[in-house]
Amino acid sequence: ANPLRPWSVFRKVRYAASAAELEGSVATRMTHKLTNALIHEKVGNTKKPKVDFKQVLAIVGVPSVVAWIGLFGCRQWLSKRDELPADELAQVLGSRVVAHVGPYLLPELVRLNMHGRALDNLADPLLIPARKTACWVAIEEVTQRRAALRATSRELGAKLWWPLFEELAKDPERGFKDVSYFEPQLRAVMDVACGLPAEQRQVPEGWFDRLLQTNDMYFGEPMMEEYRATMFARFLANPDNCRQARGSEMVLAYLGQGGEKQDYDTFWPIKKLLYGGEMHDLLRIGSRFLNLHCKDQPPVEVQPEAKRVLPSLEARLDLRNTQQILMWGGYYAFFRAYVSEKQLTLAVLERTVWTGLRASRGLAMLEALYHLEEHVIQMEWYYHSEMAMLQASAAMTAVHSVVAAWVFATHRFTVLPFVTTRLMKDTAYDAFRFT
Repeated sequence: ANPLRPWSVFRKVRYAASAAELEGSVATRMTHKLTNALIHEKVGNTKKPKVDFKQVLAIVGVPSVVAWIGLFGCRQWLSKRDELPADELAQVLGSRVVAHVGPYLLPELVRLNMHGRALDNLADPLLIPARKTACWVAIEEVTQRRAALRATSRELGAKLWWPLFEELAKDPERGFKDVSYFEPQLRAVMDVACGLPAEQRQVPEGWFDRLLQTNDMYFGEPMMEEYRATMFARFLANPDNCRQARGSEMVLAYLGQGGEKQDYDTFWPIKKLLYGGEMHDLLRIGSRFLNLHCKDQPPVEVQPEAKRVLPSLEARLDLRNTQQILMWGGYYAFFRAYVSEKQLTLAVLERTVWTGLRASRGLAMLEALYHLEEHVIQMEWYYHSEMAMLQASAAMTAVHSVVAAWVFATHRFTVLPFVTTRLMKDTAYDAFRFT
């Protein structure tokens, strides 16, 4: 039947090839099969071997055990001392990362008055910048741990931390304020505001006015303005602070402003969300505290309640922390996978994208575990009960060693981003601190 005829369209047509055509088609098929076999063999030979989980567990687990035993020995060594070791060593032993690696050393450092020595040194007007930085690091290591902050305040009084308030909002008449240490000063004061009970949050006389006058170059940003409003809302929970602030026209004018949502000046939607500011609810809380604790005075006008558009400051800090880790970790994994390839094709691009996404997933798992450990370390019993702390620390070391080994074995290019962010990022961001 002729296949070109209309009535032959739905009929099965077989073609009888000649001997020469048959020989050529067989040769073509054989060549195609041999080429595919060579390609698969080449791909199989160049494929990277699968990482053995047991090997990675040994690489991660053995140093973790050694570090835990070493820090346990450091705790015993510190418990027998009457003087604080060198400032550099004390800062390393009291850091946040070391608290996750082994036994908690901060109680011994607080017993040896690490914070007291740092506060005394800050009072020296001739202190060189390197020593001043070391002092702020030592102070932050104590204030960022709520149990240590409360223990020192109960023992020595809340006025122990007044030098922090004076440094953050220094009187302009007393000379130029060095803004190089503004961020550690802000973090330390926020630790006091969020870590101590309301009755222990008393501030120096006239501090609220100075807070509104100083550091305009920093508090001008929307997120920094929300920091300042948060400090007002926290510290006005103290009755003595309310009576002090009630007589200030500057404070009353500040609490009476709108405080609506302010966008950060950028075209990136995520950055606009994370770095924006909204403080109408915080100013409303401050006004209500004034009316609650100053009933003998005329009531202050309270703004009408309005729904908040942005997440809370603490939630945005946590989101910013997560966004930075996942973004840079994913970028690093993507470019490492891209550089390792010899050619640029759509399949190679797809593989590198998936490698970056898997790396971000692994970093998210490690970060979630780190957050959980951080909440355990912040508990009162972890600071005051040595035996419970040692048991919990050993358990956390075992768990995070297994989880980290599994993530490193199954998610490529996650080791360097995680270690780098843990060593460098913790001093730059305020995630999971202000609760």
